[in-house]
Amino acid sequence: MKKLAYFFAAILALSSSFACNRQVEIDNPQPIKETLTFRAVLEQPDTKASLNSNYAVVWEPGDKIAVYNGTDWVESEALTDSDIKNYGRYATFSVSIAESKSNTYYAVYPASAAPSGAVSDDVLAVTLPDVQDIPSGGCVAKNALVQVCKTTDKNNMVFKNIASLIEFKAPESVDGYVSFEAFGAGDAALSIAGAASVNADSPVSVTGDATKVIVKGSFEAGKNYFAVIYPQSAVRKFRFVFSKEDETNGTMKAFRTGSTTGSALDFPLNGGNKFSNLGALSWLGPLSSKADLDKWAKYADYYLEGETVKLGADIDYEGDIWKPVNGNDATGFAGCLDGQGHSIYKIIIDSSTSENCGFFSSISSSEGRKDKLRVKDLLLGYNPSTEMGDEISNLTAETSGEALKVGILSGTITRSTIINVHNYIPLTAKQSEEVHLGGIAGRTGGKNCIIKNCSNHAVINYAGSHSSSYIGGIVATIGGNETEFTKCYNYGTVTRSIASSNKGNTFIGGIIARCGGSTQNTIVKDCHNNGTVGTKTDILANQVFIGGILGMDHSSGDETIKCISISNCSNATDGIVLCPSLSNSSAAEICIGGIVGAAKNQIIVSDCVNYGHITKSGNVAASQGKYGGIAGCVMSANCTITNCINAESGVIEDLKQTTAKKNQRIGGIAGFLNPGSIDLCKNLGIVKTENSGDGCYEYVGGIVGNYTAGIISNSCNSGTVSVSGSTERYASGGIVGLINGENVTTGDNCEVSGSISCNYEDNTGLAVGMYSKHSTTFGSLEKPVIIHSATVNGNSITNDNYLTYIAGTAAGISASGTPSANGDTIWATFAAE
Repeated sequence: MKKLAYFFAAILALSSSFACNRQVEIDNPQPIKETLTFRAVLEQPDTKASLNSNYAVVWEPGDKIAVYNGTDWVESEALTDSDIKNYGRYATFSVSIAESKSNTYYAVYPASAAPSGAVSDDVLAVTLPDVQDIPSGGCVAKNALVQVCKTTDKNNMVFKNIASLIEFKAPESVDGYVSFEAFGAGDAALSIAGAASVNADSPVSVTGDATKVIVKGSFEAGKNYFAVIYPQSAVRKFRFVFSKEDETNGTMKAFRTGSTTGSALDFPLNGGNKFSNLGALSWLGPLSSKADLDKWAKYADYYLEGETVKLGADIDYEGDIWKPVNGNDATGFAGCLDGQGHSIYKIIIDSSTSENCGFFSSISSSEGRKDKLRVKDLLLGYNPSTEMGDEISNLTAETSGEALKVGILSGTITRSTIINVHNYIPLTAKQSEEVHLGGIAGRTGGKNCIIKNCSNHAVINYAGSHSSSYIGGIVATIGGNETEFTKCYNYGTVTRSIASSNKGNTFIGGIIARCGGSTQNTIVKDCHNNGTVGTKTDILANQVFIGGILGMDHSSGDETIKCISISNCSNATDGIVLCPSLSNSSAAEICIGGIVGAAKNQIIVSDCVNYGHITKSGNVAASQGKYGGIAGCVMSANCTITNCINAESGVIEDLKQTTAKKNQRIGGIAGFLNPGSIDLCKNLGIVKTENSGDGCYEYVGGIVGNYTAGIISNSCNSGTVSVSGSTERYASGGIVGLINGENVTTGDNCEVSGSISCNYEDNTGLAVGMYSKHSTTFGSLEKPVIIHSATVNGNSITNDNYLTYIAGTAAGISASGTPSANGDTIWATFAAE
């Protein structure tokens, strides 16, 4: 081994710019800048510079230093050939800087390693790069050969080396990089690079903030290369990791870990150690076995941004426990996992290690990238031999665990893109803490998170007792801006099976349970629910919001910006949205919708269809129950539902209600509107209540069950609207069951056909079943409600009698455009088929 005690020279630098930090004193003139010349030499004349075959000590054209005069750091001019003397043994640097008042100067080579702040007690804040690029044909990254200087003699600027060298022989030719780590007693990782403070007079003891050095380049088999590190003592273990890209197999890694025998290794200042026999490299390529997967998990944090690890086959994990991998690109796996359409199955995911839990504990990417692909084309829990979920895989978060954000792929996903991931692993959480559960992720965060072509096929169930729960087929909660969900599907049951121990809020959604606070510009498009969403459990709750696509939206924090837009989504024929029993909860509100449970803030729902069943089968002690084919409730002027359909197969039904004085509102499009906008919507399906108890209130409408404020326009009902109740507390309307707003004008261009019935015939109407508050106008002279062939309580509607049935007889409306005694007016016309 060649002696490395004299290895640094007048160093070759990268070109980088340094800003001058000028201190200006009010009313005092600044020091006059002039061009000063510094003659740079070396403390040790045999120190290597470029580490070439001749170990020559040379300055080269383009080199720069940074000089500090007690006030400012200033970068020198780049060296030219005329600045270099004595074959590069010394050089003169020109710097436009004021004279130092104390005649003391500090300098750093290369300029890119210098600090920007003041120097105190001769201590300089320098940076030895932890990513070192070796130029073509070279053997060391020249910008890593950091030296410092303190001088009072501009003609004798003596630079002192602050680093040590690792010399290694490349076992084979590789275009890629080699990372190096050093470990001390107890396998503690040593800080070998990064930012550090050094004494310009005696730079002996240096501690950086990086534990890994990555050396990039084209490595030729049998040739020696160098990694530059801060001096270390008592190194007990070291690790080399070689990395290369393969067009077919993705990023391939080879790991070499060694332990010292006898005395520990030292990496002294102006010295180093040489590793010449690393043996043949064994590459970890496509992951095709359980052993491969375990090895990848152990070394996952060696994959850098832009690197891809691929599955080469379906992997049977043999029923073993999987410890979640850290997918934070700053501290863990930073690459992309490409499943290539393969499955990992018979895997039990451990939930006891973190508040974020899944196959990954978290997937987090640095800011500024919308397209940062982190996982693609992966199946979890799918058994290829049976073509369904396997019987072993599961994620069960117990009460003793700490997992609060739980998803089968990841507990949280932040600023990342996930494409074509499909889950078949059931998830059950039993914690007594608040939980966020999702088939793909518990929560998304940051800006520009994209979930595309993903699906859940398994049961997602909260079986704990906490008052607040967020349960989503794909994601429980959205916590960031400009998140996108495209072509995502839920086929599983998304539910809560245990009552809460006290009152709180429950959110359940086939795709998303809830948008978090101040979420802006979330897009959900072409997503579909084919599973059962909701619960029949008798739970305590203040509020319950359940939707085939979304449980509830939230305010964006800016009235000009929408929180979320949902388009081209559906609750499929197999999609069932269930209302919980809540018979003992005295909940303030419950909202159930085929697309959205509660549209309360700033949301657009467009071009969506409900084909499935929205069913309230149990008794509800909620004072406000709202159920709709598209939305349970619409309750903000910033909420818009447009061009949506409750299809012929869509059924919105209340099968039981006996609790006295509880308002149940049921609509083909929305159960409740106060305010908001419903435009160009259709109900073709069945909207009904089978309750007949005298103590409850039920308002059922083809478009809206209960309307207080907002706009209904250009919408039509041709479905069946029926009410079993036979007291004045029940109402059925072709467009609206109950209007209890004052001085509102709405209903332009709406159309009615189909069958409308109520056992309390006085509250049955083609347009409106019942009025409470008055002076409202429905339709207009120019845009009246259009009545087609229909029946009201079994009576066929014709041009001769339609005005008799235009509203419940209790409203006193019997002519188009003529106000009733209470000021209510409906403009209508009959159009024969």
